[in-house]
Amino acid sequence: MIHRPKKQQLLTRCQQTVPLQNQALNMTKRIQTLKQEDGFTFVETLLVLTIVMVIITFPIVQTKGVQEDMETALFFESFRSSITLMHNHAILNNQWTVIETKPDNREVHFRVLGVRNHPLEHRLRLPDSVSFRGSTMRFEFHPGSGTQAQLSPCRIQTKDGMVTLSFKMGSGRFAFE
Repeated sequence: MIHRPKKQQLLTRCQQTVPLQNQALNMTKRIQTLKQEDGFTFVETLLVLTIVMVIITFPIVQTKGVQEDMETALFFESFRSSITLMHNHAILNNQWTVIETKPDNREVHFRVLGVRNHPLEHRLRLPDSVSFRGSTMRFEFHPGSGTQAQLSPCRIQTKDGMVTLSFKMGSGRFAFE
């Protein structure tokens, strides 16, 4: 009877070591399978990253042209509105108004003569895709009538070609051609 507990203890210990041995075998098999599996090479990874970058940057390149077109259209709309505003102010408020193109500063200045810091006084900045051709030009609207004596055209270069701002004789009306 003394030997039985020892046999049982030995059997129990053997039974406990078998699962540990099985786990160790499983781990070595897993390590071997991981070693056998091939990952991506450096060149393959670079190729995939390059393709992804091209796909990501393609819309940015496309929208740059659209953005320039929108900036140009917005500039001409603002320019047209500001000219009309200055013309109407000269007629309705019996005051001289002046528009000056400043090619060197890439700006157009709008002001009321003889009044400092008038609410209508402002500057319109040219977008990068637009530039004035020629020197500084000054257009004055006469008080009360709104007529404009400067009939020389103002040439504006855009990426799509030349646009000419011309005033109609005596009326203050204008056109972009």
